Amino acid sequence: MPLHILHIIPHASRMGGYERQGLLIARLQHQAGDSVAIATHQDDASRLDDRFRQPVPEEFQDASPSPPSPIQHYGIPKRFGRFSVRHIKRALQFAKADIVHIHAIDGLSAAFALQARTMGIPAVCKIATQGDITQFGNPPVERLPARQRRQMIRTWGILKSCEMFIAINGVILEELKEHGIPASRIKAWPNLVAFPETPSPFDPEGTRAIVVGRLVERKRLDVAIDALAIVRKTCPKATLQIVGEGPDCNHLKEIPTLGLTWISQVEHPQPYLDQADLFIFPSEHEGCPNALLEAAAHGLPCIASDIPGVVEWCTSASATLITLTQPGDVQAVADAWINLLQSPESRRRQGQALRDHIYQQASPQVMLPRYQEVYSKLLQP
Repeated sequence: MPLHILHIIPHASRMGGYERQGLLIARLQHQAGDSVAIATHQDDASRLDDRFRQPVPEEFQDASPSPPSPIQHYGIPKRFGRFSVRHIKRALQFAKADIVHIHAIDGLSAAFALQARTMGIPAVCKIATQGDITQFGNPPVERLPARQRRQMIRTWGILKSCEMFIAINGVILEELKEHGIPASRIKAWPNLVAFPETPSPFDPEGTRAIVVGRLVERKRLDVAIDALAIVRKTCPKATLQIVGEGPDCNHLKEIPTLGLTWISQVEHPQPYLDQADLFIFPSEHEGCPNALLEAAAHGLPCIASDIPGVVEWCTSASATLITLTQPGDVQAVADAWINLLQSPESRRRQGQALRDHIYQQASPQVMLPRYQEVYSKLLQP
C-alpha cells in the first residue's frame, strides 16, 4: 500500500547538497508509487514548478490517459519571525502525511516536527552536515545575538524528539549520541545516488578532469586549480572543468590557469560527468558528498580528500577504490592526478570498482527499501 510522505526541504530551490538529496529521494519515491509531497519556504516553492514535473511517457503523448502528476509542493510563509502554523497544518492535511521526512536542521523543520507531533505523525530527521547539531545545540555565545541563540537552541530542542535520525557519516553519528539520541533511533546511511544505466565512456587517452560543487571556501577548489598548473608541466593536454556557482566564484576565476573552463551550476551535471575522465574532490569537510557519489556512479576514478563521509562510503579494505589526499595538499593532488593520467588501466579499474562499490552502498535499489522499512516500523501501532 503506498505511503503518504511529506518531505521538509528548507530553501529547496538553492540546490545545495541536502536540497538536491531531498528532491532526489522525493522524486524516486514518487516514481516508485508512493504519494509524495514537499514543503519548503514560501519564496522557494514558487521556483519549483518545473522541477517536479515528470517526463510524459510516449504512450501518453497522443492518448487520452492523463500523464503522471507532478509532485505537490507547499510554500510556508513567515510572519513576524514565525512560520504560519495554519499553513503547516494545512500542508500536513492536504498531503495526508503518514510520515514527515526532514532534510536539515532549520526553523521550518522544527515547526513541522512540532505540528506533526501534535497530530501523531512520526518524523524522520536526516542531518545534512557534520557540526550542525553542535552548532544548534550549543551556539557560540561570542558571535551570535542572544535572541538568535535562543531560536537555534529551541530548533534543536524540538527536532531531537524526532522518532528516527539518519547520520550520513561517523562524525554526525557521534554528535547525535553526544546530544542524547540513543543508538536505537539512529541509522548510519549514506546519501542516495541515482545510477545511469551505463558508466561514462572510457577513453584511454583521456585528459579531462572535472569538479562539481558549490564555490565556497570549504570546497577548496583553489587546490584543484593550483594542482592543474603542476599537472600541465608533465601532462600538457590536461584540462579541468569546474561546474558550479557560489560566493567564491569571482575570486576563483581570478586565478590564471591554462586548461581551466567554468560552467555555471546546473541541476543535472550528468552530461558533464559523461565527458570527463576523472573527478577531483578537494573539500575540507563534508557530510556525505553528493557530487562524489554521482561521479562514482558514472564510473569515474576519483581523487578526494581523506575526510569522513568520503572514507566511510568510498573506500574498501580489499581494493583501491579511490585516491585519498590530505585536505589542502596541492602537490599530493597533482601527483595522484598525473599518476592516473599516465595509467589508463588504473583509471579504468578504479572507476569500475568504485561504481560497483557505491551501487552496493547507496543506489536506489538499496536505499529506497531501507527508507520504506523505517517508515513502516514507525507506523506500526
